[in-house]
Amino acid sequence: MNLKKINVYNQNNSYKEYDLAQKMTIKKVGIPKSLYYFFYPDLWKTFFETLEIEVILSESTSRKTIELASSVAESENCLPIKLFDAHILELIDKVDVLFVPRIISTIKKHCSCPKLSVLPDVARILAPGKVITFEINENKIKLISSLQKFAQELGFSNSIAKKAANRAVNATKKHTEEKEQSKKTEASFFIVSHPYNLYDDYITGPVIKKLKKMNISYEIIEFKKEKRKKDAIRWDTCGEMNDNLFQLDPEKCKGVIQISSFNCGCDSVMLETSRSVLKEKSIPFIVLIIDEHSALAGVDTRLEAFIDSVRWKNEQNCNS
Repeated sequence: MNLKKINVYNQNNSYKEYDLAQKMTIKKVGIPKSLYYFFYPDLWKTFFETLEIEVILSESTSRKTIELASSVAESENCLPIKLFDAHILELIDKVDVLFVPRIISTIKKHCSCPKLSVLPDVARILAPGKVITFEINENKIKLISSLQKFAQELGFSNSIAKKAANRAVNATKKHTEEKEQSKKTEASFFIVSHPYNLYDDYITGPVIKKLKKMNISYEIIEFKKEKRKKDAIRWDTCGEMNDNLFQLDPEKCKGVIQISSFNCGCDSVMLETSRSVLKEKSIPFIVLIIDEHSALAGVDTRLEAFIDSVRWKNEQNCNS
C-alpha cells in the first residue's frame, strides 16, 4: 500500500503532512503492547489487517522490558509510561512505521490522562520520522469516524476506510461482550485499575496468581466506555472505576483490590474518592502501588494480610 498523504513526525520539532507516495510503502506497522493497546481490545489489529497491513506487536511486558524502561525513561513518569518507551524501542527495527494515537478523550464530556495526549511526541523522540498518528477525541468526533478519516489519510478509498473502521469497532465491542458473558457470578473479590494496568500481565498477573493460589474467587472490573452519569469526575477511566465501585453490592463483594502505579497523577487525586465510596458500603479496600522496583514477595504479603483480615472480620460478624 502506497502512502499518499499522512500525518508523520519528522526529525525536527514539527508535525505536518508529507507526500510519501514515492518514499514509503507500509507493509508492517508496529503497535506497542502497552497503554492504548489495552484501551481498545482487538481494535487496532483488526483495523490495520482489514487494510491489509501486517501488525507487529511488541512482546508482552517482562523483566527485560522493565530493565530497558528503567534505563531510558524519565524517572518521574508512572510505570505504564515508562513501559511504553521500552515497547517502542523494541519495535523500531522490526517495522516500517509505529502507530501511536494521540488520546484526548475516550468518553464524551471527559478527558484522558494528559500524558496520553503527548505519546506521539514521546515516540517521535525515540523513533524520528517513523511515527504515524491520529487523534482520539470523543468530545469532537466519534471513534468510528476518526478511524475512517485516518484510513483515508493513509491513502485508502472511502469504502475501504469505512469497512476497516466498522470492523475494528465491532471487534472491540464483541470482545467486551464476551468478557461480560464470562463473568463469574460467585466472585467475592474485585480487582479494579486503569486498563493498561489491569490487562498487562506483568503488573496484574502476580495479584491474580496469588488469588488463585489462595483459592479466592475474583473478578476484574471491565471498562465499557459508556455514557456516564453526571458527577464531578471528568477523567474517563477514573470516572468509570468510580461508577463500578458505586454499583458493587456489599452482600456479594467481600473486598476490592485496586492496583495503582507509583506517580499516577489521576490516582493520587481519586484514591480517596474510591476509599470513601467503599467505606460507605462497608466494603474492605486495599491499594497495591506498583513500580519497576516492586517485589513479588511484598505483593504476596500484603494480599495475604488483606484476605486474612477480611476473613477474620466475616467470622466475627457471623459469631456476633
